[in-house]
Amino acid sequence: MNTTVQELDLTYFVHLPFDLGICNSVVQYIKGDLRPVFEKLHKIVKYLYFSVPTKEDYIRMKKDISFEDPYAYVRTKKQYLKVIEPYFRRVGFNFLESRLVGDSRFTDELFKDE
Repeated sequence: MNTTVQELDLTYFVHLPFDLGICNSVVQYIKGDLRPVFEKLHKIVKYLYFSVPTKEDYIRMKKDISFEDPYAYVRTKKQYLKVIEPYFRRVGFNFLESRLVGDSRFTDELFKDE
């Protein structure tokens, strides 16, 4: 299967949603509006391990280790949170829960979003 998250046909999968998805440092390579990505992901997975470098991370990496990524579409933390929050809530460090999960088992106040 060769497709994007936005174009993914959910009928391809028999048993949705999956318990866990991993999205580790890939979203920065998607051009344009990320809302369709997270709208689709929150229907596909109950929980998402999510990590992405922000604009501040790239500034720090350039200063500390002379790292630059010419292929990344750099976004701020605020921009990422704006597209993530309608679809997922944070329940731990780098761990998101789909807002479609009705009865959350996560109750740790430190990481839990309202």
